[in-house]
Amino acid sequence: PFAVGLFLLVPIIGFASAYLLSTRVRHAVDSLPLWVVTISHVWRFVGIGFVIGAVVNVLPVQLGYPAGLYDIAVAALCLPLAFAIRRRAFSPGLRTAFIAWNVFGLIDLIFAITIGVLFPSPSSGSSAPTTIRPPCMRRWPMPTGPGWRS
Repeated sequence: PFAVGLFLLVPIIGFASAYLLSTRVRHAVDSLPLWVVTISHVWRFVGIGFVIGAVVNVLPVQLGYPAGLYDIAVAALCLPLAFAIRRRAFSPGLRTAFIAWNVFGLIDLIFAITIGVLFPSPSSGSSAPTTIRPPCMRRWPMPTGPGWRS
């Protein structure tokens, strides 16, 4: 749990510090078009892999299905949002959708990390919560986040 806290807090604190203390970083970040930042979330279609991992019993179903499906939803929703922002189709509805999409994406991230820490590998035969075991996901093709022994 302490490692998970560091995993989450160090990049956030590091980025926030760099943004606040460096005019170069602030200028670089502020010059990125919002639609580019939004469409960059298309990588979250990687959630398909989480669903497949649950189907083939490599990931706990409590993680694979919800985290995978939420990631797929976030990725799918980033496309119309990015295109609307690119077309400058600004409206109160777009602003609300953009905020809701961000909140949904953050909930997905927090959920996936929490469930990844709480559930053991399906192959362990245990239903007890587990701890993070590096190296992450030895058999899994995406070496990110909490991992399980295979």
